[in-house]
Amino acid sequence: MTSAIREMVRDARQTAILDAARNLFCRQGYHKTSMPEIAKAAGASVGLVYYHFDNKAELLVAIVEEFHAAGLAALEGPQNITDPRERLDTAVRDLFAAFDRVSKVFVILYKDISSLSREERQRIFALEDDTVNHVATLIQEGQQAGVFSVDAPNIPLLAANIVGLGHLWALKKTWYFASRLTLAEYTTTQLQYLHKLLEE
Repeated sequence: MTSAIREMVRDARQTAILDAARNLFCRQGYHKTSMPEIAKAAGASVGLVYYHFDNKAELLVAIVEEFHAAGLAALEGPQNITDPRERLDTAVRDLFAAFDRVSKVFVILYKDISSLSREERQRIFALEDDTVNHVATLIQEGQQAGVFSVDAPNIPLLAANIVGLGHLWALKKTWYFASRLTLAEYTTTQLQYLHKLLEE
């Protein structure tokens, strides 16, 4: 077996384990899910699960890292758009859509992050900072281009609020927003508020 094939097999096994863990955490909760249950759902041995992940907390962090990568890809996607306003709008729409696709991860994270060690929590907080910094950079590029006001206060906090609005949708979309508006309507309205703040 070539090294490339071994790598593909390893990645496929990791993906199966992560998918199984995510589904079980969503369905029955992080605390009520055991490593043997994850192994069974993934069609793997318990030993194989421990070969890839030291413990259940590491699995949760890996799941968060996976959805962070999807969010980052969304933010970096519209780099070919030259208009800063359009680039920010596209990035926010894509980010919220990415959060919508992995909304169950937010439920797990908000419920169970306190179960993680300080070091594991710091890894997750660093991922959140990375996302916020990307949004802040898009706003600052708009300021430098003269599209957004340079007087807009506390851009890092504003960027954190934008990311938080994506979290809010993911957490409340089924039990609160579903009967009121679509993701597209939600995002458009939030962007209108953002434009008002940035362009005054």
